[in-house]
Parts: sequence; C-alpha cells; structure tokens
Amino acid sequence: MTELLGRLGEIARMVPPDTVLYDVGCDHGHVPISLISSGRIPFAVASDLREGPLLRAKENAGKEGVWDRMEFFCSDGLREVPLRERGGSGNTLLITGMGGKEILKILTEGKEKLPFFSGFLFSPQSQIAEFRKGLKPLRIRITDESLVLDGGKHYFLIFCIHGEDACLSRMDYELGPFFFQKKDEAHRTWLEKRLGTLEGLLAGRDIPGTRREELAEELALYRKAVMQYEMP
Repeated sequence: MTELLGRLGEIARMVPPDTVLYDVGCDHGHVPISLISSGRIPFAVASDLREGPLLRAKENAGKEGVWDRMEFFCSDGLREVPLRERGGSGNTLLITGMGGKEILKILTEGKEKLPFFSGFLFSPQSQIAEFRKGLKPLRIRITDESLVLDGGKHYFLIFCIHGEDACLSRMDYELGPFFFQKKDEAHRTWLEKRLGTLEGLLAGRDIPGTRREELAEELALYRKAVMQYEMP
C-alpha cells in the first residue's frame, strides 16, 4: 500500500504499536489497512455508518491482503461494534473526520464501552475547545497532541488515556495543553494565522459591541500564546 502522507500519515504515526485498532467512521479504511500491512498492529475493527465507504474499505483490505486480520461492521458510533479481547498491547479507539460535538456524542452514547479501550486517538474537525472540555466528564485525559497542515487546512490530532483532565486553563482548552512545551512550529504557524484573522475582524466597523468584546478577549489570548513561543 502507498505510504500514508499528511493527516492520515500523522494519524498512523500516533497509533500505538501492537494495539488492536477500532476505527469508528473508517471511511475507506486506509489507516488500519496501512498499519496492518506494515506490521505495526496485528488486527483492526473498522466500522462506518454508511454501507458505501465500508464496502470500499473491505475491497481495499482484500487488495492489500489483510482481509483475514480485520472485521467490518455497519454501525452508528459504537452501538453495533462488538468488543472482543484479542491479546496484544490493549485496544485503541480511533475517531476522525467529524466535528468535535459529533465525536463527543459517540463517546457519550457508548460510555459503557469506553473502559475496554486503553487508548484513544481523535481528530475533531470543529468545536475543538469544546471537545477538549467535553472529555472531562468522561474521565478521558489528553496525553499528547499533534497539528498537521494538509491541503491548506490544519488538523488537530489528540491522543488520550483514562484519567483526570490534563487541561488546567482556558489556554489549554482553546489551544492545547502540550504544544508550547514542544515548541511546535506547526502550532505556532496556526496561532499566527489565527491572530491575523482576529486582527482583521477587529479592524472592521460593523461589529456589535458584545461580539467585539469577545473577539478582543480572544485576540489577547492568542497574543499571549504567540509570546510563549518567543520566550527562550
């Protein structure tokens, strides 16, 4: 199989080795198929709400010769996905390609199944701050984040385990709790781009007072964040 690049490549890199991967909303199954083909993981379960993408995933698995190391289920979230112990180094839940609120809905509705997983990898495409906050009542703790630019768009990848909330401030929820420690250049570029957008919005005249206050508060947060990257 062709090596995965960009967002899919970074997702594959963040999946723990030797885990059994549960890819919910698998689309065409590129990530689990690639990981099995490379020998990084032994087995994967792929599910999708739609029959079409699931059929393509099955076809791709057959072409790559990993059909016997995968199971496929048409399921709304975790509802129709059976959880089976297969040994190895635990089970990882992967959910990408949808909004933060949609991912939280899947996790909340499948809450009784969450203890089965030792790790979680998410890539919310919207409502990211709300998503980070929504992990707290589920007792899911962020342990690492990555940010990748793919096709002109930035994607956050969030790895978690069970535990208490790792976010301690508004900045952690809004911008991520680990990027500043790593001096992540992709994150810095994203911050500067967002900072420019906010400055442009505030330069406009036709902004209601309440909205202007919200934007000014957000601008101050982003300026503070960029300054952290300028510190030695």
